[in-house]
Amino acid sequence: MLKVVIWGWLPYALRSILQAGYITATQTLIANQGLSGFAGMPVIDTSNPFAIEMPSTGTAVLYAFLGQIDIYLFWHLALLVLGITAVTKLSRRKSVGLVLIVWVLFMAIRLIFTAVSTSLTSGLMGG
Repeated sequence: MLKVVIWGWLPYALRSILQAGYITATQTLIANQGLSGFAGMPVIDTSNPFAIEMPSTGTAVLYAFLGQIDIYLFWHLALLVLGITAVTKLSRRKSVGLVLIVWVLFMAIRLIFTAVSTSLTSGLMGG
């Protein structure tokens, strides 16, 4: 099962390599990864780096969630489903359910940490 999980992370490794190549070639960071551009985050004013507009907690959580949704996620989940189906001899439906349950659980943990850190940061910044 460990081998399935390791091979399942191959799409994320490829994504990281491609993003590093893009950042190196263009000398700019990737502004909105995945679908996070749809979240409506505040635009940073580059003329005044000290004028920080903190997003609401809901916007930050939505941004974090949508930032994870891309083609590499679907490739990753498909590899996990195929691998779990082959290794455990479960039906494809059970494998899909298992993978989605684990993905939702880990995504929920990530989003809870995003919500807490955004709330703490906005509280410290007086927002």
